[in-house]
Amino acid sequence: DILLAQGRFQEALIAAAADDGLATSKRLAVMASAQIALGQQDDAGRSLEEALALEPGSRDLRLLQARWHWAGGRPTEARAVIDELLARDSADAEAWLYRGRFALGAGDATGAREAFAEARKTADARLGLPDQVAVLVAAVETDLMLGDAASAAQSLRVLEARSPNTFVTRFLKGRVAFAQRDFRNAASELQRALTQQPGYGPARVLLAAALIEQGSGELAESELNRLIAEQPGNTEARKLLGEIYQRLGIPTVATVRWT
Repeated sequence: DILLAQGRFQEALIAAAADDGLATSKRLAVMASAQIALGQQDDAGRSLEEALALEPGSRDLRLLQARWHWAGGRPTEARAVIDELLARDSADAEAWLYRGRFALGAGDATGAREAFAEARKTADARLGLPDQVAVLVAAVETDLMLGDAASAAQSLRVLEARSPNTFVTRFLKGRVAFAQRDFRNAASELQRALTQQPGYGPARVLLAAALIEQGSGELAESELNRLIAEQPGNTEARKLLGEIYQRLGIPTVATVRWT
């Protein structure tokens, strides 16, 4: 589980396959999780089938099965598994979290918000801290997708109390401030976030947008040019820089003097 949490999926797979000390169903579940992450759909399916044959009523294995269906491009089957689990236990916060994520993946932001709201009802009692934070992050992001900055700010306050001074909290504080058109605070929070993850492209693009809104176009242009030099494939940075030049009537990328 530690290797999975660290994203070391190949190592987790090898370790689980060789670990005779683990219960067979647990070993198979770790293997399936790693195989899903590695894109080994057929192998993951076989591992899951063996594990479920040993523990057919396992709620954790069924959640893993839902993940496997979703990763394999079978959203109907994935949602059916989650519906079955929620019919069994309507207060299953993790199942609600999965339903919300699946709804987002299907472009249903309203359905996702409803699912995350259900997850929050029992998250403190039913989830560990990482998943509690995941529910709150998802709630903020979904509110922002729906253009509801006020609700996003409310969820953000809970997130900040639970997970202060982390990169994701600071990044979301910047996003919420931007949505509220508080561009000065948006830029400030994004700059703080970037001290923790300097190369995170979305934060740097949003910082440039906040700088533009404050009238600091030269700083924005400089930030975007640095980002594009480091990440040539960053289309959002190129698009925003192009908008700057288009606004100024400049057809080609060139040095601009901002006055």
